[in-house]
Amino acid sequence: MTDWRQECKYTLTKPQALMIERRLRPFLTMDKHGDENGYWIHSLYFDTPFDQFYKEKLQGYLIRQKFRLRYYGEKPDFIRLENKRKHGPHGQKRSIILSKAEANDLLNGDIHFLSEKKEPLAKAFLMAWNSGMRPKVIVSYQRKAFVYPYGNVRITLDSNIQTSHDMSYFLDEFKHFSIEDHVIMEVKYDGYFPDFLADLLNIINPHRQAYSKYAMSRYYE
Repeated sequence: MTDWRQECKYTLTKPQALMIERRLRPFLTMDKHGDENGYWIHSLYFDTPFDQFYKEKLQGYLIRQKFRLRYYGEKPDFIRLENKRKHGPHGQKRSIILSKAEANDLLNGDIHFLSEKKEPLAKAFLMAWNSGMRPKVIVSYQRKAFVYPYGNVRITLDSNIQTSHDMSYFLDEFKHFSIEDHVIMEVKYDGYFPDFLADLLNIINPHRQAYSKYAMSRYYE
């Protein structure tokens, strides 16, 4: 994905999330990559020696970015290297698909393979790595995702948020500890958000905030 999209995040209680899910199901389609229970997402975040990305988030910088490795499900069969950039309420994501061998090399500090890739993200990651950026923390959670074609709307409900600071098993095992009991709802769209969906979401008066799973995981170091 390369286009900038509108992004909003909300913190919900579990009963609120259940109410939202029941309201969305008749009108939106669930993401094809998951089942009725959704799917797991596992991300490994990188940061600089002085925690630049973490501090920019805490200090509320309007323009900021982060790098991460991500895979879905309980096995790393499909791995992506991603760069998420924010400009106020707008977000943009760039990604490169990596093999498990490439991801493992990267985690072991061998990133020469990126110099052979043509994508701008590869060059951006190499520059950040050469400036000292390294793996920092793992974040995992369960996601239920709903999509609506008009406005390219995507509404996700993330629960069971867990973290670990042991990066050695990211591609091999699944063991974390829970850090968040709430559900995080993310709403993304391309500039047009249907009124009826706004009405469905506003019925519970959700609390909007600049939530970051990465920043929250760093709090528990």
